[in-house]
Formats: sequence, C-alpha cells, structure tokens
Amino acid sequence: MSFRTWMYVFAVIGLTLSGSVQAQQQNGTADQAPANEQDATDQLPFTLPVVIIESDEASEARQSGETERTQREKDDLVAQQGMNAATQAMNNATQSMKWASWVSTGLVGLGTALLIWTLCLTRSATSAAKGAVAVTENIGKAQSRAYVHVKSIHMKAIDVEGEKKSSCTFYIENSGVTPCKRFEICGGVDIKLSNEKIDALPKFEAKGVGWSALKGTEVLKVARDFDMPEISDTTESYCVHIGGVIKYTTFFDEEFETEFSFSRRVNLDRAGVQVMGPNGACNLTANSEMSRTTLEIRVYEKTNPKD
Repeated sequence: MSFRTWMYVFAVIGLTLSGSVQAQQQNGTADQAPANEQDATDQLPFTLPVVIIESDEASEARQSGETERTQREKDDLVAQQGMNAATQAMNNATQSMKWASWVSTGLVGLGTALLIWTLCLTRSATSAAKGAVAVTENIGKAQSRAYVHVKSIHMKAIDVEGEKKSSCTFYIENSGVTPCKRFEICGGVDIKLSNEKIDALPKFEAKGVGWSALKGTEVLKVARDFDMPEISDTTESYCVHIGGVIKYTTFFDEEFETEFSFSRRVNLDRAGVQVMGPNGACNLTANSEMSRTTLEIRVYEKTNPKD
C-alpha cells in the first residue's frame, strides 16, 4: 500500500475520533450551560436592562389578557367579599333570630297569661252581670208581684142540720201590682176563755177551699164555714179565735203563704149563740167583725224553691 493510501486511512480515523469527542463535549456543554450562564450572570458587576420588542397585536393581546385576568381577580375578590359579608349577615341574622325567638316565646307566654286573665275577668264580669240581672229581676218581681192577705173577717154562728158552725166572710186583698193566679184558704175556729192568751193558731185544715184569679189592688169577698167547738160552761166570757193560712200562686208561678189570726170576745150559751158580750150587744146570729190578734204570724213567705 502506498504512503498516500495510509495517509487517507489515518485521516478518516482521525476525523471519526474527532467527531465522537466533539459530540461528547457538546452534550456536557448543553447540560452545564444554565449553571454556567447563572454563574456568569452572578459574576457580572452589573445588570443590563432587556427591552423586548413585540408587535402591536401581541402587545394588545397581552394587555387584554392581563386586563381580563385582573378583572377576574377583582371579580373573584368582590364575590369572596360578598360571600363573606353574606355569611356574616346570616350569622348575625341567626343570632338575632335566636334572641327574637326567645322574645317571641316570652311575648306569647305573656299574651297567653293576659288572655287567661282577661277570660277570668270576663267570666267574673259575666257572673256579676248575671247576678245583677238576677237581682234586678228579683227586685222587679218583688215590686210587682202579688201580695195576698186577709184584710178582715166577719163571722156569725149558724145551725146546719143540728150542728153549730161559724159562717165566715173573708175579705181577701191583693196589695200587689200583678194578679195572683190562685189562692186557697185553710182555716179553723177555736174557743178560749176571754182571759186566756192567744199564743198559737187554732188547729186548721191542711187542704182548704180555693179560688182563681185575684187581680192587683183588688179586695175579694169569699165565704167559708167552719165547725164551731161546743162549751160546757155558759157563765164565763169567751173568745172566739179563727186562724189559719192563705196559700197563693203569683203571676210568676211563685208560691207564697200568709197566715191570719182574728178573734172576738162573746158570751155563749150551750148552743154556741149568745146575744150579749162584755162590751154590750154582740149578737153572733148576725155578722160580727173580728179583730186582728197580736199573734206573730208569717206573711208573704215563699214556699217553692224557684229563683
């Protein structure tokens, strides 16, 4: 092989080795370039301002993006602040509602108590009004109802089929305003010594004789006959005592009783008739007016439980 040929061979080998070494050096240089550049920058005594020159379209796009980003950040901040304010307001409202609920509960309790108190007062007022109405009604009834009593009695002795009886004429008076619906006379006759005290009504019948309708301020004359007791001694002065009770029903369906007690001093024979009395003529064969006794009796006394 010639010398030129060997020179070519060695040149190719040298170029190959040189290319391999240069490739390795480039890879290492690429890895160390940032660090070296940083070291070189740190080692510089001052920095140089860098002005990037860009086109108007890029500048407008960049400014528009920055503006939108800034606006989004502002909007996000405003939204966050609004949410924070809303949350705080909700918290405050919750606290206020808690106190308001307690106050409302207290007011409801107070209102309930006042309502109960008002109902009690209303009930009391209603009861008082009913009581006043009842009192007024009772007063009205008392002022206008019938007041029935025996005003006077005239009596004479008669012979009925061999039996001596006292024939009495009663003058019944209603001194009230309204009429009475019905009245009934229950009576009896007793004979006592003239000096004997009258301290009780004579024994009288439980069921008497009745009449209907006695209007207010009217005096009605009615007749009743009673058995006349017999006596054994005609030398004494006697007292004929007639008494009993008059029962009547008012216009308001109320039932009342008024007792009566009348007497007359006379001299009697065995037949129960005498013409002379201690104070002069007293002929019991004619009507003789009886006098009221001093006996304490019941008058206008209510007997039924109505009202």
